[in-house]
Amino acid sequence: MISCRAYFGFGPEGSSDAGRKRDVMTAVSPTHARLILTARENGATDDELHEMVAEAIADAYFRKEGGGRAGLHVEFKDL
Repeated sequence: MISCRAYFGFGPEGSSDAGRKRDVMTAVSPTHARLILTARENGATDDELHEMVAEAIADAYFRKEGGGRAGLHVEFKDL
């Protein structure tokens, strides 16, 4: 499980899709979890881990494990 408070920017300010803060709690795949934990054990930097966690959240929460928003890009910033 990954739980975080994040700011999601979806579109131009003032639109119904304007960015906003959201609480996200999502179960990531065993594959993503294993990759993240192995990378941490092998001395991955915080930036490297952030990229991996962002990708895991994108797959589980937004892309729904291959469906949905396939081209969506997610970044972790300002942790």
